[in-house]
Amino acid sequence: MSNSDHLKLHSHTEARPDRSSNAVIASNFASMAAALAGLAAGIDGLWSRGLAFTAPGIIPPFGLAFHSSELGSFFTMLVAVVSLCVAIYNFGYAKSGRLSPVSLVIFPLFIATLEVIPLANAIPSFLFFWELMALESLALVLDHHQRVSAQRAALLYAIVTQFGFFSILAALALIGSHSHGLGFSSLRAGAAALTPSERTLAFLLALVGFGSKAGLVPLHAWLPKAHPEAPAPASALMSTAMVSLGIYGLIKFGLIVLAGGPAWWGLLLLGIGAVSSVYGVIESSVSSDLKVLLAYSTTENMGLVAMAAGTDLVMAATHHIELAFAATLAMVFLLGSHAVFKGLGFLAAGVIANGTGTTDLNALGGLNKRMRLTSAAFGVVALSASCLPLGAAFIGEWILLQSLIHLGPAGGVVALAAPLTIGAIALTSGIGLLTMVKAFGIGFLGKARSNYGDDLGAERVGPMQWSMGLLAAANLAIAIFPAALAPLATHVASVLISVGEPSGHASVTSQFALFGLGGAIFPLASAAVLAGAILAIAIAVRFNARSAPPRIPAELWACGARGLSPAMQHNASSFAEPLQRVFSDVLRPKTDVETETFEESRLIISRVEFHSAQHDSIETALYEPISSAVSNLGRLARLAHNGSLGRYLAFGAFGLLVVLVVLH
Repeated sequence: MSNSDHLKLHSHTEARPDRSSNAVIASNFASMAAALAGLAAGIDGLWSRGLAFTAPGIIPPFGLAFHSSELGSFFTMLVAVVSLCVAIYNFGYAKSGRLSPVSLVIFPLFIATLEVIPLANAIPSFLFFWELMALESLALVLDHHQRVSAQRAALLYAIVTQFGFFSILAALALIGSHSHGLGFSSLRAGAAALTPSERTLAFLLALVGFGSKAGLVPLHAWLPKAHPEAPAPASALMSTAMVSLGIYGLIKFGLIVLAGGPAWWGLLLLGIGAVSSVYGVIESSVSSDLKVLLAYSTTENMGLVAMAAGTDLVMAATHHIELAFAATLAMVFLLGSHAVFKGLGFLAAGVIANGTGTTDLNALGGLNKRMRLTSAAFGVVALSASCLPLGAAFIGEWILLQSLIHLGPAGGVVALAAPLTIGAIALTSGIGLLTMVKAFGIGFLGKARSNYGDDLGAERVGPMQWSMGLLAAANLAIAIFPAALAPLATHVASVLISVGEPSGHASVTSQFALFGLGGAIFPLASAAVLAGAILAIAIAVRFNARSAPPRIPAELWACGARGLSPAMQHNASSFAEPLQRVFSDVLRPKTDVETETFEESRLIISRVEFHSAQHDSIETALYEPISSAVSNLGRLARLAHNGSLGRYLAFGAFGLLVVLVVLH
């Protein structure tokens, strides 16, 4: 297979004819207006009384009701920050005709829907916009509806999201059976009247429903299918804002409406989070498509957030307020950091796909020479996703580890769960680092494996680069100045665990401290030391170059070959092959090796071809049979729709007869 054929097979961004510039501009400005309005509402709700709005005449008979609580305002602000950068990005992305007319209309509506969900203050309002979010995101996944892969991804996503919606509906119906109103305050009062078994059932239903949107294992299968098919800006919103709202729902109904529960609720969430983070990072490490890699990384990161929420539940149930506060603080920082670095990752993947026609790492290489700005942006993503110091995710993971390390006094099963969870985090971090080394090293620093570089000019600064620069700056700001965000995070955390804000939390310029746990780090000092070390190395190299003898160019020795070629370096699949062997029982890859020999001697091999197909084992075992059953039911239902008015009237009469019999 030639390189050009390889690119065609892995292209995710078929070019469309240029859209009307007026339609693109109108869509982008509407998206920016929605993002700015959400940002203003989030800031207002966090630092003042916030807004309260009711509209009885809309969506009768219940109407709409909104109220900006501290928790909801935080999530609205989080969504708005990413949405604003995505709206700026779309000025460059949509101008080239990469979005269908339907997607241009949906984008501002999708942003507005994501922002109002955390502000909903009643069950009808919440459910209406939650389902609207699902339908809008489904339409964005079907942006390239003519592709069979997009249709399959949309079907799987529809199955998972509707299953989650009905689980949420059942949980709210169970809680609401004891309440005297549809508002969340009435819902919380009614939850106090539930029996322990009813509370547990409501929590499990909420965990399934919101966990499916957050991408927790085993409800994660839609993520690696939907993201490669959706446009890059849609993927950025879905993998940051939308999955964060899954965590919001879990917090809202598990920690606030149900007001917590027994310690085993938290242990269950800890276990699900640990499995999600480890499984997600293993699948991410062996993925060769950049968007699939980032999608599985989302499952990994949401697993870390779930572990923080589980620790919060456990510590609140065992009355360790300081540890609960630290875990909640970790959850807030992990959510914020994930939003900015994962959004940046998907936007960078969109730039790469637009320029090269593919996101397949096996076909990429040498991007740092042609896309320097995008390479620098993805370098920030790699640093943050690796949970290394000076990466945005490091602070949240460090706080989570601090809370888990101090779990010993809790005793019993809780104390036993701490080292197991710490081990899961360590394993996740190690494999995550290896994954990002693969993605950045092979895709950006390795030799180009395809001929896209011949037509790819130097990268220009435009709206897409500006938006990535904003998110990269946000990543570095969280990593170097986390104490500047400490008042915001502390405020949200204090609301979640119903305690007053501590008198102090950190110094804005020098350290980030956890009072009561004895933990402190100095990110600004670490950044200064790193910058000084880089400067010292640069000066030493410069000085050594002046005193060194003149260089004599010579051909690099390559085992007798005439120069290095891409075939002499690892590709993404071969780089991950050792991990694939270690975790073969989990991954269950399908591999095949084809060899050809010379006619003169069958003992001498002339060509070796290795094929490796990586499938999600959970998806294969659980979702493929369900998808097949749904498809078969759809085909049977289609037979009944032949356009015959008499048949439709007969169906109606039969349905009416069934209703009358049941009511009788």
